[in-house]
Amino acid sequence: MSEAYCNRSRNAVLVKDLHLSVQPEVEHAKPSVYDLPPEARNIVAAVCSQTVRSIVSDHFREYDKWPWLRISSLEKQLQDHPSFVVGEALFLILAAFSFLHAICESRDGEFRRLKLIWVATFIVGTVNDYIFMLLPVVDNFWQAQAVLMLTPRMPLYIPCVYNAFMYWPTVAAARVFCHRRQCPIAEASLAGLLAGLFYAPYDMCGAKFLWWTWHDTDPGVALRWLGVPGGSTAWTLTFTFCFSLLLRWGSDAGWGMLRSLALACWSTPLMLVVLNVCTVLGWDRIGMPGPRTVLATALLFSAICVWKPGLKVWPQRSATMHLFEPEHWSVRFAMVGYFFALILIGSAFSPENQVSTGVHQEFGPCDATDIDLLGLERKPAAQKLTDVGQL
Repeated sequence: MSEAYCNRSRNAVLVKDLHLSVQPEVEHAKPSVYDLPPEARNIVAAVCSQTVRSIVSDHFREYDKWPWLRISSLEKQLQDHPSFVVGEALFLILAAFSFLHAICESRDGEFRRLKLIWVATFIVGTVNDYIFMLLPVVDNFWQAQAVLMLTPRMPLYIPCVYNAFMYWPTVAAARVFCHRRQCPIAEASLAGLLAGLFYAPYDMCGAKFLWWTWHDTDPGVALRWLGVPGGSTAWTLTFTFCFSLLLRWGSDAGWGMLRSLALACWSTPLMLVVLNVCTVLGWDRIGMPGPRTVLATALLFSAICVWKPGLKVWPQRSATMHLFEPEHWSVRFAMVGYFFALILIGSAFSPENQVSTGVHQEFGPCDATDIDLLGLERKPAAQKLTDVGQL
């Protein structure tokens, strides 16, 4: 048991005792942190601050002890994990191409806010990844060693993946709805659907060729389709939906880039709400989204795109221009090339010949269990085949 975990446990007991010691004067009144005296509120704030610091430091202090390299030999990677090298190169090229599109698109680029969308995909996507890495008893995926690594858990190409599956669907959905029919929720729904279509082939390739590994027993990734956790696909749909919706909100409000970017960073909290709603609609258990959740989400978003509800949650600007001309031919070429490259990877490489190095789920005793934030049970460590054979 780590020192940080012990600190968090002691902090939780301290806060619990503090609440029990301060009773509200009015009978049946619900206690609140604002009912505490100033000294007690300072203690609560200090405990929360210490807990956050311990969570972050517990994650980052082990970096030097983990099996990873910031720059791995290209020759070694081609020998051990050749499919992964091709995947890295694919998304680095796509990120460079989307940058050129955001910079060079001349048809009223300020109205389309392409530069903001491009920057936001990197920042919001990276923040989302680290939120789920840092939360205790939540992180359930480990990236393989890539040629270029930012951290042991973050290859350089991962922010480019966020850029690819969020930038192009968001831009495409805006062409369909914002510049013609002005329906923000339908625009966001279409962005989510397109992101799911864009991401699913990559998700299947990555799982098949061990570009990353999933937790063995985590309930959030237990229900799968074609080797892909249903929660991963549902997350793609709902996360991009929230990203597009929040950016459109900032645009309609006339906010500048920084305020709009700050608003977009709330995509992850909003996504958790939307994902749980879709999980209920799919008759899955909260915290265990599966293929039924994916189907329910896709049907819901499709119905919204067709219905185009006239909900006006905020004042909306009328479209000042229509984009009648299609995107440059190079955009269509890039999209076709992306899907063709994934098909080529799936047919040209064999999973048996891939050696996935880097940080993975650790081995440990098979009788140890954890309880996640939703009260679901999982085993914190993976079991070796010899251990499974002894059960």
